Amino acid sequence: MESVLRWGVKESFRHYVLSSGGRIDLAGLAAEEGEEFLFPLESVDENSDGDRVLRFAGQVGFHAHGGGLDLRLRDPWIHQLADETWLTVEVGGDGKEGRTLLAEIGSRIPVASAGMLIWREAPSWLALEGTPVFDSIYPPYEVLSPVTFGRPEESADGAPADSELS
Repeated sequence: MESVLRWGVKESFRHYVLSSGGRIDLAGLAAEEGEEFLFPLESVDENSDGDRVLRFAGQVGFHAHGGGLDLRLRDPWIHQLADETWLTVEVGGDGKEGRTLLAEIGSRIPVASAGMLIWREAPSWLALEGTPVFDSIYPPYEVLSPVTFGRPEESADGAPADSELS
């Protein structure tokens, strides 16, 4: 299985943009499959505490109201800490810039398959720090689309695993 982040952001937001005559576009390595945006994994960083940052690549843009809505979410990263998981993005448009904590991700037990660890359909909600990204229209902890992501599994010696686990 490919190392990819699958996320629809927020279904009602996508529908709002499109129903208002707006558009959603993709840039970089991002792709779209059904109601989800796909971002390929570029790298995984781990610190001495075991915290990981999974760096995905690509951009999704939401545009409507003749430029009144111009939001770009770029290069999502998953931060896996000891007791919490976050999703951060580079934000562009509407005067917003910089990496922002956009969502908190609920815990899920990963599934091991073909040398990968996959977190499927993990619940996500808007982080307090992410509310300005949507002009504070959505309150903190508003439910967002579920998140599916994966990364290479490591063997006991820390090297990437190369066989399927059951």
